[in-house]
Amino acid sequence: MIGLAVGDESPEAYRTLENNLKKAGFKAEQSFQWRRTVDGVTVTVEFLCETDQVDAGRIFKPKDGTGSGLGALNVRGAHLVTKDYMECMIEAERLDDGGRSRMTVRVAGILSYVVLKIFAFQDPAGRCPG
Repeated sequence: MIGLAVGDESPEAYRTLENNLKKAGFKAEQSFQWRRTVDGVTVTVEFLCETDQVDAGRIFKPKDGTGSGLGALNVRGAHLVTKDYMECMIEAERLDDGGRSRMTVRVAGILSYVVLKIFAFQDPAGRCPG
């Protein structure tokens, strides 16, 4: 499973993400959770955000009538990942024989990861995935 933090709450960012996911063959399980099977392995991509526009544990979707089916799960503490991360260089084959790509990705640091897990375990309603 891959969890991605969405830092841009604009309708255009959500529309672009949704279009790219569909082009790559991903299907929405829920608006914030997309899946695709790759070489017999199910890959799940989850979008997380932290916003005051919806309650924690609820799905945020930008307004403005975008028609986008993509949302992000509002997770308390998600903003910490923008402050505590490691940059890692990865090189891998792209999906569907799209060649190789090399890029730098940001991965949650141990502190932000642990804090997010603690918040998830403390949530009495069990709304946030752990």
